[in-house]
Amino acid sequence: MSKLPQISGKQCIKTLGKVGFYIKRQKGSHIILCRDTPQG
Repeated sequence: MSKLPQISGKQCIKTLGKVGFYIKRQKGSHIILCRDTPQG
């Protein structure tokens, strides 16, 4: 089984933003992401 590549948190948020997630709130380094449309 191959390993997943290591990415930074900023890269992760940027990529998730491209598929419909947005930052709902942030407290310190913890970021809550949301999505308006259900996955499917």
